Amino acid sequence: MAVTDKDVIDSIAYEESNHLLILYIYDHLDFEKEIENDHMFMLQEKLNTYLWYLNSEQYKDVYPKVDFTGYRFQINIVFLHEISNLCLDYLNHVRKKLSDKNIKVEWVRGSI
Repeated sequence: MAVTDKDVIDSIAYEESNHLLILYIYDHLDFEKEIENDHMFMLQEKLNTYLWYLNSEQYKDVYPKVDFTGYRFQINIVFLHEISNLCLDYLNHVRKKLSDKNIKVEWVRGSI
């Protein structure tokens, strides 16, 4: 599972005590100039899948006994490589857009 598998949720977890559902995207691709646009398109498609997943409440199929009333939602993106300025601008734009929809977007550089 990775950013290249656009129709797959890489990982999902919930924190009952914090009323938080967390979805993870694992991005192993580099941001070299020759593939940056393709990489950005893949990331955008992956995020769209995650938004569809949240909007359609598919997570209730994974956790059928959890009452998600009052829950907050978060998408964490774990990048293997340093992100580009283009990616950073895009993620900040997405973060602002989704904050009104009770969806927080976070990202880190780490091992996958």
